[in-house]
Amino acid sequence: MIVKTAIEKPFQVYQDGRHANRRIIYKPFVLPKPFHTQYLRIAIEYHRGKVSRNMQGYVCSAFACQTKRKGDILIWEGQL
Repeated sequence: MIVKTAIEKPFQVYQDGRHANRRIIYKPFVLPKPFHTQYLRIAIEYHRGKVSRNMQGYVCSAFACQTKRKGDILIWEGQL
């Protein structure tokens, strides 16, 4: 549920610096203790669907981290 909420209302969205078809979402202060002061980092990978040819994304990882990864490029920033 926390991952779904973070995707629907992200704090920051980045372009992954290592993978062109991957976006990174960061959401701070949403995890339970002892991780409550860290970011939730969600990596979403996008591919073109075989049938509909539309872009489809799926969560390939989600975990707590203390800092944002260097090399990622900020695309969008929202409010907390």
